Amino acid sequence: MSTSLETRFDTTGPINLKVELLVGDVTLTAGEAPTTTVRLVPRGKNGAGMAEKFTVEAHGNDVAVLAPKLRDSFFSIGTKGSVDVEVELPAASAVDAKTGAGDVTAAGLLGEVRATTGAGDLTFHEVGSARLKSGSGDITLQSASGDIDAKTGSGDITVGTGGGRLDLVSG
Repeated sequence: MSTSLETRFDTTGPINLKVELLVGDVTLTAGEAPTTTVRLVPRGKNGAGMAEKFTVEAHGNDVAVLAPKLRDSFFSIGTKGSVDVEVELPAASAVDAKTGAGDVTAAGLLGEVRATTGAGDLTFHEVGSARLKSGSGDITLQSASGDIDAKTGSGDITVGTGGGRLDLVSG
Protein backbone atom coordinates (compact mmCIF):
# COMPACT_ATOMS: atom_id res chain seq x y z
CA MET A 1 0.00 0.00 0.00
CA SER A 2 1.27 3.46 -0.85
CA THR A 3 1.72 6.07 1.82
CA SER A 4 -0.77 8.90 2.07
CA LEU A 5 -0.01 12.54 1.28
CA GLU A 6 -1.08 14.97 4.01
CA THR A 7 -1.55 18.73 3.88
CA ARG A 8 -2.55 20.84 6.88
CA PHE A 9 -4.02 24.35 6.77
CA ASP A 10 -4.55 26.79 9.64
CA THR A 11 -8.15 27.91 9.19
CA THR A 12 -10.16 30.30 11.32
CA GLY A 13 -13.46 28.56 11.95
CA PRO A 14 -15.78 26.90 9.45
CA ILE A 15 -14.43 26.55 5.92
CA ASN A 16 -15.85 26.21 2.41
CA LEU A 17 -14.58 22.85 1.15
CA LYS A 18 -14.67 21.80 -2.50
CA VAL A 19 -13.72 18.23 -3.44
CA GLU A 20 -13.80 16.86 -7.00
CA LEU A 21 -12.57 13.43 -8.06
CA LEU A 22 -13.41 10.83 -10.68
CA VAL A 23 -12.86 7.62 -8.73
CA GLY A 24 -12.43 7.28 -4.99
CA ASP A 25 -14.15 7.76 -1.67
CA VAL A 26 -14.44 11.02 0.26
CA THR A 27 -14.45 10.83 4.07
CA LEU A 28 -15.11 13.99 6.09
CA THR A 29 -14.70 14.37 9.84
CA ALA A 30 -15.97 17.62 11.36
CA GLY A 31 -14.54 18.61 14.75
CA GLU A 32 -13.58 21.48 17.00
CA ALA A 33 -9.98 21.92 15.82
CA PRO A 34 -9.22 25.22 14.03
CA THR A 35 -7.15 23.40 11.40
CA THR A 36 -8.08 21.58 8.21
CA THR A 37 -6.17 18.42 7.31
CA VAL A 38 -6.41 16.86 3.85
CA ARG A 39 -5.11 13.33 3.38
CA LEU A 40 -4.83 11.70 -0.06
CA VAL A 41 -4.76 7.91 0.18
CA PRO A 42 -3.61 6.18 -3.04
CA ARG A 43 -5.20 2.87 -4.05
CA GLY A 44 -4.10 0.45 -6.75
CA LYS A 45 -1.25 0.30 -9.24
CA ASN A 46 -1.05 3.98 -10.24
CA GLY A 47 -2.75 5.56 -7.22
CA ALA A 48 0.43 7.17 -5.87
CA GLY A 49 1.18 8.86 -9.19
CA MET A 50 -2.39 10.13 -9.38
CA ALA A 51 -2.26 11.49 -5.82
CA GLU A 52 0.85 13.54 -6.63
CA LYS A 53 -1.06 15.30 -9.43
CA PHE A 54 -3.95 16.43 -7.20
CA THR A 55 -4.41 20.11 -6.47
CA VAL A 56 -4.76 20.76 -2.73
CA GLU A 57 -4.88 24.45 -1.85
CA ALA A 58 -6.39 26.99 0.51
CA HIS A 59 -7.21 30.65 0.01
CA GLY A 60 -8.32 31.96 3.37
CA ASN A 61 -11.08 29.61 4.52
CA ASP A 62 -11.75 28.27 1.00
CA VAL A 63 -10.12 24.84 0.64
CA ALA A 64 -10.06 22.91 -2.65
CA VAL A 65 -9.09 19.29 -3.33
CA LEU A 66 -9.19 18.64 -7.07
CA ALA A 67 -8.26 15.50 -8.97
CA PRO A 68 -6.23 15.86 -12.15
CA LYS A 69 -8.11 15.71 -15.43
CA LEU A 70 -7.48 12.29 -16.96
CA ARG A 71 -6.33 11.89 -20.52
CA ASP A 72 -7.17 8.18 -20.60
CA SER A 73 -10.38 6.88 -22.11
CA PHE A 74 -13.50 6.86 -19.97
CA PHE A 75 -13.52 3.05 -19.87
CA SER A 76 -10.12 2.83 -18.18
CA ILE A 77 -11.13 5.06 -15.25
CA GLY A 78 -10.43 3.28 -11.98
CA THR A 79 -8.68 0.28 -13.54
CA LYS A 80 -5.24 1.74 -12.92
CA GLY A 81 -5.81 3.09 -9.44
CA SER A 82 -7.71 5.66 -7.48
CA VAL A 83 -7.25 8.13 -4.65
CA ASP A 84 -9.42 8.36 -1.55
CA VAL A 85 -9.72 11.80 0.06
CA GLU A 86 -9.94 12.18 3.84
CA VAL A 87 -10.56 15.63 5.32
CA GLU A 88 -10.65 16.72 8.95
CA LEU A 89 -12.37 20.11 9.03
CA PRO A 90 -13.93 22.56 11.51
CA ALA A 91 -17.56 21.94 12.53
CA ALA A 92 -20.29 23.82 10.62
CA SER A 93 -18.16 23.96 7.43
CA ALA A 94 -19.85 24.12 4.03
CA VAL A 95 -19.10 21.23 1.66
CA ASP A 96 -19.34 20.79 -2.11
CA ALA A 97 -18.21 17.24 -2.98
CA LYS A 98 -18.38 15.49 -6.36
CA THR A 99 -17.16 12.05 -7.36
CA GLY A 100 -17.82 10.03 -10.48
CA ALA A 101 -17.62 6.71 -8.64
CA GLY A 102 -17.18 6.55 -4.88
CA ASP A 103 -18.86 7.07 -1.55
CA VAL A 104 -19.04 10.37 0.32
CA THR A 105 -19.24 9.88 4.09
CA ALA A 106 -19.25 12.51 6.83
CA ALA A 107 -19.22 12.43 10.62
CA GLY A 108 -19.94 15.43 12.83
CA LEU A 109 -21.80 18.69 12.23
CA LEU A 110 -21.55 20.34 8.81
CA GLY A 111 -23.24 23.46 7.44
CA GLU A 112 -24.63 23.61 3.91
CA VAL A 113 -23.78 20.42 2.02
CA ARG A 114 -23.90 19.64 -1.70
CA ALA A 115 -22.73 16.15 -2.64
CA THR A 116 -23.00 14.29 -5.93
CA THR A 117 -21.80 10.87 -7.03
CA GLY A 118 -22.46 8.97 -10.22
CA ALA A 119 -22.20 5.63 -8.42
CA GLY A 120 -21.82 5.45 -4.66
CA ASP A 121 -23.46 6.04 -1.31
CA LEU A 122 -23.85 9.41 0.41
CA THR A 123 -23.88 9.27 4.22
CA PHE A 124 -24.01 12.30 6.52
CA HIS A 125 -24.41 12.63 10.28
CA GLU A 126 -25.67 16.16 10.87
CA VAL A 127 -25.99 19.08 8.43
CA GLY A 128 -27.53 22.52 8.21
CA SER A 129 -29.07 21.88 4.78
CA ALA A 130 -28.35 19.32 2.08
CA ARG A 131 -28.58 18.81 -1.69
CA LEU A 132 -27.59 15.19 -2.26
CA LYS A 133 -27.63 13.25 -5.53
CA SER A 134 -26.50 9.73 -6.44
CA GLY A 135 -27.01 8.12 -9.82
CA SER A 136 -26.83 4.70 -8.20
CA GLY A 137 -26.47 4.41 -4.44
CA ASP A 138 -28.10 4.91 -1.07
CA ILE A 139 -28.47 8.29 0.63
CA THR A 140 -28.49 8.40 4.43
CA LEU A 141 -28.84 11.56 6.51
CA GLN A 142 -29.22 11.35 10.25
CA SER A 143 -30.27 14.96 10.91
CA ALA A 144 -30.69 18.28 9.13
CA SER A 145 -31.74 21.58 10.67
CA GLY A 146 -32.72 23.02 7.28
CA ASP A 147 -34.00 21.88 3.89
CA ILE A 148 -33.12 18.51 2.34
CA ASP A 149 -33.14 17.79 -1.40
CA ALA A 150 -32.09 14.17 -2.03
CA LYS A 151 -32.29 12.16 -5.26
CA THR A 152 -31.04 8.73 -6.23
CA GLY A 153 -31.66 6.96 -9.51
CA SER A 154 -31.34 3.56 -7.89
CA GLY A 155 -31.12 3.19 -4.14
CA ASP A 156 -32.73 3.97 -0.81
CA ILE A 157 -33.08 7.35 0.93
CA THR A 158 -33.12 7.40 4.73
CA VAL A 159 -33.59 10.61 6.75
CA GLY A 160 -33.66 10.62 10.56
CA THR A 161 -34.92 14.15 11.25
CA GLY A 162 -35.41 17.15 9.03
CA GLY A 163 -35.93 20.70 10.23
CA GLY A 164 -37.13 22.18 6.96
CA ARG A 165 -38.56 21.22 3.57
CA LEU A 166 -37.97 17.62 2.44
CA ASP A 167 -37.76 16.78 -1.28
CA LEU A 168 -36.85 13.10 -1.63
CA VAL A 169 -36.83 11.16 -4.94
CA SER A 170 -35.77 7.54 -5.47
CA GLY A 171 -36.00 5.66 -8.76
